[in-house]
Formats: sequence, C-alpha cells, structure tokens
Amino acid sequence: KMDYETLLKKRITGPLNLKNTFVTVPSELHKKFAKGHTPSGETSNWDVPTFAGAGAIRSSADDMLTFLSANMGLLETTLKPAMELTHKESFKVNKELSLGMGWHISKNKSVEIIWHNGGTGGYRSFCGFIKNKKIGVVVLSNMNISIDDIGFHLLDKSKKLTDNENNREEIKINPDVLDRYVGHYELVKNFILNVTKENNKLFVQATGQEKYQVFPESE
Repeated sequence: KMDYETLLKKRITGPLNLKNTFVTVPSELHKKFAKGHTPSGETSNWDVPTFAGAGAIRSSADDMLTFLSANMGLLETTLKPAMELTHKESFKVNKELSLGMGWHISKNKSVEIIWHNGGTGGYRSFCGFIKNKKIGVVVLSNMNISIDDIGFHLLDKSKKLTDNENNREEIKINPDVLDRYVGHYELVKNFILNVTKENNKLFVQATGQEKYQVFPESE
C-alpha cells in the first residue's frame, strides 16, 4: 500500500542513509544531475514509473559504494541477512554464470564476482564486488555505451577491456526477417518505440527522439 519510491526509502535508502538515491530527483539537486548522451549527442532522460524497479533509480557513486559496502559486510546494517540471501544462487545459467536475487554471479577458477549492470537512454551503470577479497567497484556513465568491461577489469585484471567500436559484427539476414519486428512498442504511457523497415533496413525511433538504424547480429 505504498509506491515504489516510498518502499525503497523505507526498506533500503533510509536504513543505509543513502541521501543521493532517488526515483524522483529533488529540484534542488537537478543541477547535479548528469545529462545523458548517445554518440550523436545529448539525449532526453527516460522516466519509467510503470517499471520503476527495472531502471528508475538515480544515484551517486558514493551512495552505490555504500550499498556495496553493506553487501560485503563492511558496513554494519540490519539489512545484512536480507543482503546475504540475495547473493545465493537461485538459477544456474551455465558453469560460469548464475543468478541470485537481483545479482548476477560470475565464477571462474580463481574468483567469484557478484555484479549487476543497467542502462536507460543516455546512461550505463555497473556495480560489482568480490566478497572474500572485500573489493567493490561502481562505474557510472552518462553515455549509452556498455561499461561492463571497465567494471570487470577493475575487479579482475584478467578481464580484458574491449574496443566498443569494433566488438560488434553485423550479419547478413533475409530482409523478410525484419518484418517480424515492425510495430509500435509502448514501454510506458506516452513513451513508444516505433520500429520501421525502410529499403530492407530496420530503424527505431523513441517518442520525442531521433530515428536510429539498428543492425542484426543474429535473427
């Protein structure tokens, strides 16, 4: 019987004293809010109240490091039992990746990294930690290009940095396949992704934003 942000404050940001973590940024802090970007330039923010739990939280690096400190047991908190529960494997994807509750768990012979990433229009985020080494990393970016490689590399130097310009490869597919994707996809009220096909090429345009061509990596 409360909205998502009120629940967030009551259960998490309040007990952890996270003073710069919100769904709705207070007006007095707007000047501190980084503007989102795409490779083409500045872009508008996404406000997704219907899916608040999937990408509406705004935070700072300091607050996120406090959150990781609590997860690693470096910060004494009443949330510790609940946080410990979220680190337990609930689904095994393959021998190297499992899912906890809200966390991904990556394992190799020498290290286990508990992590999660995210992204909305103009932004990307990564936070992760190695529990037994008490090492945590937060990477926040106001550019809509993945920063996962930076986060993993900071945690484990054997994880290589990638070249975002060259690590994606377009493939040739039957143009008829593109027809499956044409349509209007309403993410939230008044925010729609319009997918169109023009000259056997696929384009996506979000409400109030530029049209971008998208390229196939698989069908």
